[in-house]
Amino acid sequence: MLGQKVERDKEIIYFVYQVEYDLPKPGDTVDQQLLDRFMISQILEQNLTLFYGGLAGRPGKQGSVGPPGASGMQGISGTMGPPGPLGEVGAPGADGESGPLGPPGLPGPPGFKGEQGPPGLMGLAGEPGAPGLPGPLGDMGPTGPEAVMPVSILTFELEIVLSSH
Repeated sequence: MLGQKVERDKEIIYFVYQVEYDLPKPGDTVDQQLLDRFMISQILEQNLTLFYGGLAGRPGKQGSVGPPGASGMQGISGTMGPPGPLGEVGAPGADGESGPLGPPGLPGPPGFKGEQGPPGLMGLAGEPGAPGLPGPLGDMGPTGPEAVMPVSILTFELEIVLSSH
């Protein structure tokens, strides 16, 4: 026990005992007894922290709410948010003034073919055309008088050479 509680006439007095530790000095030998003391000290500190919230003890009761503080200065503006949904299309506006007349445009494409008109008058005769293709052969005519033909006889000599290989 670290202290002793004594009550005297509604006055509480605590007696605190001071424990002196035999702390190691530079040059002392590290032995099992020194290691055990450090281990016990560490376990004691862990238990105090676990069960009593540390060497300072448990926290006290929460106090009453104090008066409100003064208003702070206005903070800096935040980043811009995402765009909202599109609104409805408004009514059409009033007509504006007419603008200046522009330059003439390009000619358009040809129109559709109209109906055929009445036939025209006969024109003048044109230049004569090129000669046409020869026509088909005509029928054979009648047989004429018999012609006298000179007779000539040609004689050919034919020599055949046979060779054996």
